[in-house]
Amino acid sequence: APVFEGQRAGWVTQRARELGLQLDDDGLEILKDQVAEGLYGTASELEKLVAFMPEGHRVRAQDVETVRGKPPGISVFDWSEAVARGDQGRALDIVAKNLETGEAPLRMLGAFLWQMRKIWKTHALMQEGHDAGQAARQAGIPPFRAREFIQQVQRWKEPHLRRAWELFAHADSALKGGKASRPKLILDDLVIQLCQATKADQGNKALAGRTKPHKV
Repeated sequence: APVFEGQRAGWVTQRARELGLQLDDDGLEILKDQVAEGLYGTASELEKLVAFMPEGHRVRAQDVETVRGKPPGISVFDWSEAVARGDQGRALDIVAKNLETGEAPLRMLGAFLWQMRKIWKTHALMQEGHDAGQAARQAGIPPFRAREFIQQVQRWKEPHLRRAWELFAHADSALKGGKASRPKLILDDLVIQLCQATKADQGNKALAGRTKPHKV
């Protein structure tokens, strides 16, 4: 059914609330105007904003415009998926493309850290015995992302998550300190070390799977 002009703001606000997004007035205005072009396109923009926005941040007009200008496949969700798989080349490519679109390095790091917090929270809830879907919901993951997100979480172990936390702290310090003039090198180094940790963990699992106890 068509959404009439007087109903557009309500539709966008309701859809954003369902996805866990908070919109400021300017962001709402841009998205409201887009409803006239079709609900599917507006829903798609809101879903991209879910992957792009750090937790607790209100969606501003510039956030909507930034997401519109991003090519597909370079969201924070895509980045965390590449890291979880140990796909260093893919993760580095996502960093490069985000920088090329004008994304601020500290904002990128904040978005990556936001995603890692959700992974850690879901991992902890699952370790406590919570249902995976329920844990993902408590971490604020929208239903359309839950299945892929849970698969990401299952690839991480607690020592790996603790190592990731240390690497993020180091990258944050470097971006705010004397190495701030070389943001790509800092973010690339973060990616490389995270992927190396992932591959090491995967290698240990494979070795454990091949090792059989000797008969006594």
